[in-house]
Amino acid sequence: ENGQAVLYMGLDQVRDLTRETQNRILRQRPYRSLADFLTRVDPRPGEVEDLIKAGAMDGLGTIPDLLNQLASGPGWRKGQLPLFSLELVREGDGEVDWSLAQRVAAEQALLGASVSAHPVDLVAGKVVEAGAITTPDAARRVGERVRVAGMRQTWRRSGTARGDYVYFMTMDDPEGTMNVFISAEVYNRNSKIFSNDVPFLVEGIVEVNQSGEEPTLRAEKVWRLIN
Repeated sequence: ENGQAVLYMGLDQVRDLTRETQNRILRQRPYRSLADFLTRVDPRPGEVEDLIKAGAMDGLGTIPDLLNQLASGPGWRKGQLPLFSLELVREGDGEVDWSLAQRVAAEQALLGASVSAHPVDLVAGKVVEAGAITTPDAARRVGERVRVAGMRQTWRRSGTARGDYVYFMTMDDPEGTMNVFISAEVYNRNSKIFSNDVPFLVEGIVEVNQSGEEPTLRAEKVWRLIN
């Protein structure tokens, strides 16, 4: 309606949401309140908590309000709406909604990806200060040293003749993705950074191999963008 692109994610992307609950959600929709949802769908407590934190129930209230309702209600039984406080469901407690950073962190944990914003957007100031460029810009600078900020998307390792490992990563930013080659030396110096699901900076040389594949960033230095 507002001309902006929208990303839709299926219910099967929500962590630990059973197929039975997914089917009930689809059959029973729409819902007027959290109480209405609980008594008609009858999800497990952990399922509805994950749905709230993932932003799937934003139309029924703010995330803090919905979590408070879930925690303070006396419980529910399928088809028995009076067991839940209707006044609480309708009014909420007016608590300020989650920040964008909180939403992004929850979506990363529960959906495996953020739909509210890219994690790199949350540290845009640091990205600019570091002189980082986007992945599409980096791909056009073959033979140059660049800095790129992003998140780890895919990861694999390969053994070498010397008995150690080299690593191949795909990193993504709000504009696209880029392949990154990481030597054993660079990995050993920065293994903790690569193991965390947070934005980081990679500096290195952009290369293209003889087969003409997509440009690869040969990592030389790595920094965290969030302490």
